[in-house]
Amino acid sequence: MKKVLFLTNVPSPYRVCFFNELGKECNLTVLFELNNSSERNTLWQEFKAENYEAIFLKGKRTDVDKAKCREVKKYLVKKWDVIIIGGYSSPTQQIAIRYLKRKRISFILNSDGGIIPKKEFFLKKWYKRWIIKKASMYITTGEASVRQLAYYGANLQNIFVYPFTSVYENDIIDLDLVDKIELKRKLGIVEDLTVVSVGSFIHRKGMDVVIKAAEQLKDKNIGFYIIGGEPNEELLSLKGNNEKIHFVSHIFKAELMDYYKASDIFTLMTRYEIWGLVINEALASGLPIITTDMCNAGLEMIRNNENGYVIPVDNISILVQQIEETIFDTEKLSKLQQNAIGVAKHYTYEKMVSRHLEIFEEFVFNKKQPNKK
Repeated sequence: MKKVLFLTNVPSPYRVCFFNELGKECNLTVLFELNNSSERNTLWQEFKAENYEAIFLKGKRTDVDKAKCREVKKYLVKKWDVIIIGGYSSPTQQIAIRYLKRKRISFILNSDGGIIPKKEFFLKKWYKRWIIKKASMYITTGEASVRQLAYYGANLQNIFVYPFTSVYENDIIDLDLVDKIELKRKLGIVEDLTVVSVGSFIHRKGMDVVIKAAEQLKDKNIGFYIIGGEPNEELLSLKGNNEKIHFVSHIFKAELMDYYKASDIFTLMTRYEIWGLVINEALASGLPIITTDMCNAGLEMIRNNENGYVIPVDNISILVQQIEETIFDTEKLSKLQQNAIGVAKHYTYEKMVSRHLEIFEEFVFNKKQPNKK
């Protein structure tokens, strides 16, 4: 079995699940900069390392999910078949990248996603190019992030795409077996039709846009369920006395999946999203998606009028229009639901692992070539 080292920031649930699957197929060691993200709920604790060795580095926290851990270098000197650096934004990742390049050790740079910024300070752009170009190979999640890596100097021939996800094959539902009426009764959903949104209650996630759209639709029997924590004063003020808007705090995955399955449309009105794994989960539950053109998951997986819609950021009127034109048209809604399931089947942990193994083979082969460093 190949010996694989993966450096990442924190043991987020989707990464732990992926590492447990990948660890079945290789001898995997994962270095974590921190044991948690300071802005995440403690429900993360339910995810444990089972099929890989987890090592938590010693260092100093520099951000909510980043740290400076100089000791990372001592793990890089060991003999590994594959080394993956899971990003380039944290001090630890940058220490590792500079060290590997100095020692002429080949490595893969992973990027969960990215969009080319409209404006960027010259020195920041220069530094990104300088650090990104040091990798031997790149793995990323879709065409938008491929363009971003190339923009910062990565060789297109060395960029490989994999299906990024937080869904197992057996998470994908059979639409014919879902009883939405029973699920709504179980969850206390009283409206005939339901729009669900999932994400932190922060400005970037655009929950205010969803609430403003819900206000325009308040005369319709549509419930809006916004899941992600305790709403702040701004969101509460926007909700006012609209009884069709419901805030739901952090919940375990099983209950979250019930909300997906009980709903009719999923929205993510993000103002910027490196990926957006909630879209994977919603698709796996047969939900048409309405998201923005600043969401990598939407750009990669959603096709207008096939399994959802990608709309401009902060455009409330188009959001209202797409909800109305979809949720009341049973024939269209059924088509979008079936297509959502079809897309979800291409984005599973099993396929994500399989693709990584193919990339590892390519990486090891390239390392053995005399003209490859």
